[in-house]
Amino acid sequence: MDGLINNYIESAIKHNSLPHWRSMDLVYTETREGASFRRYVVHVFHYVMNGHSRNETAQRWWPTPDLYELMTKHPSLLKDYLELVRNTPIGEAAKDPRYMSRCLFHQHGENEECSLKK
Repeated sequence: MDGLINNYIESAIKHNSLPHWRSMDLVYTETREGASFRRYVVHVFHYVMNGHSRNETAQRWWPTPDLYELMTKHPSLLKDYLELVRNTPIGEAAKDPRYMSRCLFHQHGENEECSLKK
């Protein structure tokens, strides 16, 4: 699974893309709490809301009514997002998760060796 998330992120970098809100809906519908893809998409959501430029394209891809529906449909997404916001220092923009440590989105624990580095 760790290799899969790495490949997904590499593809996102190559194509300069982020998951659409509909993809987030699918991830939160089809995966269990704590899943690596959930961690990735909630970091994307945090980045879109608190780090990404707020241009017209972002507004079209992430319209407020659709985000509201997404968060009411998935209370665990709202909870995960709020935890990220509360843990981000005041005044600091959210980081682009495509360029964060991949191990953050892996299944292994924080202090466990990465299976891909063995």
